[in-house]
Amino acid sequence: MNIFKRSAFIFLVIISAHDSWSLSTDSLVRWNEISFTTSFEEHAFRSFLKKNDKDYLRLFLVNSPTAEEDLKLFEKRMSETLNEITASGSLKKINEKKIRYIYDLVHSRFLIKYEAENRFYEIIRTGKYNCVTATALYALLFEALGIPYAIKEEPTHV
Repeated sequence: MNIFKRSAFIFLVIISAHDSWSLSTDSLVRWNEISFTTSFEEHAFRSFLKKNDKDYLRLFLVNSPTAEEDLKLFEKRMSETLNEITASGSLKKINEKKIRYIYDLVHSRFLIKYEAENRFYEIIRTGKYNCVTATALYALLFEALGIPYAIKEEPTHV
């Protein structure tokens, strides 16, 4: 079960089109016809679609003007946060206390100001987030910690 596919419409479209990007002649778009804005973007999509490397963090950062730098910052801060969560002993607590601790820690480390419209990379740069970008951040961390989760969608909120 991969929740990210539901969260990011563009990824759903791309993933569903993956089979048609092979050498088949009935494809509307062939891989070699796609032009990428940056080498980071090309690498992210090539790895995800062609090599089956499910690096969602890299995909979430493809539209960042400083993607390489943002990726390094995210990886560093996420690693520090994961280490802090693990060292705290909170993973051994009951689910409610475990999730409350993780929620509070992640919110204090990453999320500063809610804005209805923003990009995922803004979390690392400015702390600005919305329901979708914050959900993606928590999902990345829960995946890394091996904590099962479900994303609930409503027409105007995640």
